[in-house]
Amino acid sequence: MAVLKKVQQTYLGLKSYSQKITATNVVVVSGRRQVVGQESELRYQQPNRTFIQVSTPNVGTLTTFNNGREMLVYRGSSNTYQKRPGQPTVKAYVRALREFGIGTMLDPLAFLTGEPVQTALASATVSGSEAVDGVPCEVVVGRLTPALASKAKSATATFWVDKSANLLRRVKIAVTGVPATARVRVMVQGKPVIKSMPTTVDQTTTMSIHDVKLNPPLNDASFTFALPKGATEQAAAAGGKK
Repeated sequence: MAVLKKVQQTYLGLKSYSQKITATNVVVVSGRRQVVGQESELRYQQPNRTFIQVSTPNVGTLTTFNNGREMLVYRGSSNTYQKRPGQPTVKAYVRALREFGIGTMLDPLAFLTGEPVQTALASATVSGSEAVDGVPCEVVVGRLTPALASKAKSATATFWVDKSANLLRRVKIAVTGVPATARVRVMVQGKPVIKSMPTTVDQTTTMSIHDVKLNPPLNDASFTFALPKGATEQAAAAGGKK
């Protein structure tokens, strides 16, 4: 756990930061495997300015920012957006994003919130060393807390930590054996019938962190977004503030 605490201290000591992530999400349900890729970009500047853009095939692009004055979430698939008052901290911003189904996954943004690592990991140990894109890294394997693991048979997080920079180069979250129900087609007395059958879900998400810039010269334009023509504003969700 000490290695990850040092990583968090490094992120929190930055005045500004930017990165890109290439992620692969593999889901296996009843032996059927589905792979989805994702690209994202993050910009951050103390104390609370944040910009995130995530692109997923068949879903489109989601763009969100918080500049301290206002917070915005834009969905390219529907060309709609929602606004909130600016959030005072990165932690508050990430919490507000949960209203939109957007969360952190033990990636650099999660470390930038300042939330203690042990709130997500029940344990973490160094398992060895491995190079990522030629960069020597320590490999840290952690076990997710019961609250995050829920009913999964196994839930682990593996971090590849740059030995010299104390920053994340790669993160893998693996959750296996999650109880679920699948709708399957079976034959009953010679006729096809759809039935619900118990099954399990395995999911592995691997994030490769690249194009990292430490303390880059970001400005106001780095934390805003020009809405496309025809974009419409949606009302706030119940319990949210518009």
